[in-house]
Amino acid sequence: MCRDRWSVKAIGAATSLLLCGCASERLAFEGNPMPADQVRTFMQVLTPRSEYDTPPEFMHGYAPFYPPRYLRTRHLGYAVLEFNIQPDGSTSQTRIVAANALAFGQEAALAVAKWRFRPARKNGRPVAVRVRLPFTFRV
Repeated sequence: MCRDRWSVKAIGAATSLLLCGCASERLAFEGNPMPADQVRTFMQVLTPRSEYDTPPEFMHGYAPFYPPRYLRTRHLGYAVLEFNIQPDGSTSQTRIVAANALAFGQEAALAVAKWRFRPARKNGRPVAVRVRLPFTFRV
């Protein structure tokens, strides 16, 4: 029985690698670099448009990890975060707006805390803006 369980996991991992290899440019996979186009597509700037000329751009960071406590149940998770992008490109004041389990929101917040952005600009100067970003977690 233990051998069968490992076989299923190995087959699942191999399949994931094959499928993710084709789509790795488009989809985030835990612990791997977050695709900039995915962040750009789903990030919503909440700061009024009059307070910036150029929106922020995601530069680099890693996708959040799937919470270990939900691995056994293979729970589909989601979280929505709001956070500030500072003039230096760092993030701050992260808030979990919605999540189907607190652990998903916490994992997303841990990842976002290490992300870096090209900041929004107003008249050529970097300015802080508030953004909202949804996350989906799959095993």
